[in-house]
This record gives sequence, C-alpha cells and structure tokens, in this order.
Amino acid sequence: MHYDLSDERTDFLAARGRVVLSACPGSGKTTSVAYKLTGLIKDWEKQFGRYQGIACLSFTNVAKDEIEEKFACFCGNKLGFPHLVSTLDSFINHYITLPFGHKILPDCQSRLRIIDNNSFMDDWYFHDRLPQSTQLLKFSYCPSSIDICFDGTYRSKQKRPAIGVEDLKLFDSYCKKVKSKQHSYGLLTNSDSTYFALRILKEFPEVAQALVTRFPYILVDEAQDTSEIQYAILEEFIKNGLKNIELIGDPYQSLYQWRDAKPDLFIAKSRSDEWNHLTFTACRRSTKTIVDCYCKLRSTADPQLESIAIGIEQEPIQVILFDDYDLLVGKYEKLAQAHSNRKIVVRGESQLKKMSAFNEVIPLWKIDPCIPIDLIYAKYELSKGNVKYAINRVRKNLPVLIKPETIGDYKGQKELLDEISDDYTWNARIIEMISKIPSFDLSVIEWTILAQQCLKEAFQLSFEPQFALKAGIHTKCHKNPMSELFGDAVNSTKVTTVHQVKGKTFDSLMLVLNENSSGQSISIKDLSEHKDVNNEKTRIIYVAMSRPRVQLVIAIPKKDLEEKYIKDVLGDDSIIHII
Repeated sequence: MHYDLSDERTDFLAARGRVVLSACPGSGKTTSVAYKLTGLIKDWEKQFGRYQGIACLSFTNVAKDEIEEKFACFCGNKLGFPHLVSTLDSFINHYITLPFGHKILPDCQSRLRIIDNNSFMDDWYFHDRLPQSTQLLKFSYCPSSIDICFDGTYRSKQKRPAIGVEDLKLFDSYCKKVKSKQHSYGLLTNSDSTYFALRILKEFPEVAQALVTRFPYILVDEAQDTSEIQYAILEEFIKNGLKNIELIGDPYQSLYQWRDAKPDLFIAKSRSDEWNHLTFTACRRSTKTIVDCYCKLRSTADPQLESIAIGIEQEPIQVILFDDYDLLVGKYEKLAQAHSNRKIVVRGESQLKKMSAFNEVIPLWKIDPCIPIDLIYAKYELSKGNVKYAINRVRKNLPVLIKPETIGDYKGQKELLDEISDDYTWNARIIEMISKIPSFDLSVIEWTILAQQCLKEAFQLSFEPQFALKAGIHTKCHKNPMSELFGDAVNSTKVTTVHQVKGKTFDSLMLVLNENSSGQSISIKDLSEHKDVNNEKTRIIYVAMSRPRVQLVIAIPKKDLEEKYIKDVLGDDSIIHII
C-alpha cells in the first residue's frame, strides 16, 4: 500500500509529545494513523522493551477496525502484543473499571460486568415520589435512563430535571437507590464504567501510573467525539507521567453529542500552548466544487481547505426543488446514473419514513421469553450483508433459550452472553439458524409455528419456545402473509441517515433537507445561518456534504424558495432542477 508524503503528513509522522491533529474530511487521517504506527513500532522494543506498548484508541468499532485494516495493508499483519487497538470505552472497561472497580464498590459481592442493555431495570419497583405528586418517580424518570454526571449528581435521558432544589435532592436520592441496586448485581453501563474509572484513577493514582508504564504512548482517533469524563481520564494519565499522547480528529465531524461528545474540548486542546497543534487541510477525496461548498460551514478563522483529488472531473452542485418524495428518488437516480456508488441521506427516522426507507415491524407477539421481531430483523440484516448486526439480534436472546433458569437473573444472562461472545462456533450456529428462518410468504400463524421449531432444532433445545401472539385488535392480522406486514421498505437500500455514512465515501450523494429547522430538522437555513462548530446541525450537514467524491446533490422542499437565495447559499454555478 502506497503512502503519499506531504509537508503536513511529514510533520505529523515526526511529532511526539502532546499532539493535536485537526484533519479535514478525506485527508487520509486513518491511513496516516496506521502509517505512523508502522514507524513507531520499528525500534519500539529497543526503547521500551517487550512488555510496554502503544494504545491506539478510537470512538467506534468501525473506526478501530479501519485502523487495523490499514495497518495490516502496510505491514502484512495485525498490530499485536504488547500494542493494543481498541475503542476508548473498551479500554476504560477492561483496563480500569473491571479490574479495579472493587476498590470503590466494596459492597458489591459479584464480579463486575458491563451491560449493553439495562431496560430490565424498568421492572424494578421504587416507591419514591415528589411531595406534590402522586406519581412514582420511576414513571417520570425510568431506572434505565439514569446516569451519573461528571460531578457525581444524577440525570435522566442526559438531562438534570428542571425542578426545585428540594425536589432535586429527592430525585438524586431516588437515582442513588436505582444505581445502588444495579451495582449490587455487579452490572455497570458504559457511562457508569467511565465515571468509576475516573474515580479510580483519582483515588488510586498508582493505577494510572501502572497503565502509563504499560502504555507509554496513546493515540486517540476520532477524538472530537470524546466526552468530558473521558478527557479527564486522559488528563489523569498525563498527570501520572504520560509523555506521548495524540488526539486526532475533526471537530466539524462530531455527531455524538447525544453521547456527551464535546468538540469544544478538542478545540480547546488545539489552542493550548501545552499541545502541539497540527492540521491536515488537503482533501484527497472530493472535487474543489464540493470542498468549497462544505467549507461555507466552517469558521473564517479556521485554516482554508483545498482539494487535491486527482483524476476527477468537476461537476457543479445539483439542487432539486421538490414536493413529492417518490418523484425525488427517481429524479436523483437519473442525475446520478453515471455513478453506481451512490447514496441518499437524511437526518432521522421521520424522513426515512417519508422516503419509504424505514423498515417498521409491527409487534404482534408478546415478549416471553424470546422476541420474534429480533428474528425478523436478523433475517433482514443478513440479507443485506450486515452479518454482525444479524448475529447480535439473535445472540442477545440465547441465554433465556439455552438456560431458561436465567429468566429474571440478569447477572447470569450477562455471564452466559460473555461466554457465547468469545465462542466463534456460536456465531456460526447463529448464522446457520438465521438462514433457515421461515419465509415471509407464510401467514403470521404458520411462520410463528415454524420459527419456534427452527430455534429448537438450531440450538438443540430441550423444549420448543412459545411465541405468544397478541390477541384483540391484532387477531385479524394472524392469517395475513408476513410479507404484507413486514416487507422491506421500497427505498431501504437507497436511503440512510447521515450518522450511518460517517467515515464512508461515495461517488455521488444526495442530502435531503426539511422545509424548516424546527426541532431536529435541518433546512437550507442551517446552511446559510450557522457557521459554528458547536452547532450540531452544522456538523450534520458538514459530514453529509463531505462524503461524495464527484457529485453532491441537495434536495430542498419547494416552499416558496427563490433561486437567487439558493445560489447565494450554494454558489452561482449550482444547477437547479424543479420537479
């Protein structure tokens, strides 16, 4: 695999100490991280020995896997011990919280485990209520929504309640009971784990010192999505002797505000005299027309970006003014017919539905103990090549199937899931079972009976699971074909959300805007009025517009828009189509 050197890339490869790299879209950030790793490990053993390594951490599994793949392309093999490529969450869980959590949770008699789903907590009973209310707090703030804040207080659904001081004390007391009960089982969410990890490092600095010895060099990819607590954890490493730490990202591509991402903290590091700030300003992905278009969303104080894409013919920005979503898809496909690698992106679920791209499954079965809907989604995912998602859909149901005695035993279910996750033979069995899930041409009743038999045979169960169909108003659907109730949405493979295309490249992409910017919607006004990295809508549009190589299409509801206004926003060379 060839790696083109430039002055910016050379500076990054040579940089050591505390480094912040702000890398624009399409600049080869991930490739550069992988290439730098190849250089770092060449004489690593002479400098650090056989048992110290580099920790290369990223925000998502997708980004982590991409680094590993690029490294393997350069070196021919994976980055192995003593080095580590991991997500930041996984690193915190497995190197801090799980091995040392007993130091701050002495009353927990169970082995600590990280859980992905804590919805079972909503079945727990808590009698707490506010003095002026007859409603239990658990119905206003369900137990599964409770998080511990950076300062040790609590929140529900990422927010502190807007209630009086005395009521907040009662709310915190209720939340403490919820979390205490959860932790007594040894079960932690990722947010719990991050909070406790920071406490461990602060209260027991010898843990931080030991980890700095183990990993004297840390690189954090996608650092723009790092939370305040995660930054604080990294600072504890620095306080305890970490000399080499690199933060690599692009604040304009931060999409995980709902998971406490703080792009402003990344910016603060880049402006600090204690950090060496470097930039990648050359886009190798997109044409100059596209780069100039999404640069309108950047602050004028930021470095100017340039396109160095080679061998790509320039195309003007295409604008479609529409009032019919069905006609919109056809018009785009006509405009993009020269580009086979194309995608339509929208902001969220409501627009997916408008675009006939949302696979909605009607829940006709009771949840006891296995969820048939998971089998339906698993079959969809496998047919689209999303093997990992398909396996996960089925696997989460296995504990109550292969060990019915774990029903209600959340700790036992988690232990069994951990065992299954590490056993590749189970994955093979799951894939084989999904491939045998009955056809959707059958009636709901027929499909239900055969699906039960399929599970029993695939996993050699001693009993046949019983999928109880809901009665009442649902009874009339029982004899209908499954295909009528759960068929693929017409445009499900053509349309997706902006979050799903982050990090990907397409030859052509169409971004569909809303009529206005109310709520979570994004509109053309967000293109013209917001040029602030701290504005979430700015970042969503920026990510979408920076995905295509050759052709960028913006779809805008007509709504009395003047062509002059559109050209003022998107450029005089943009071509407008009205349907």
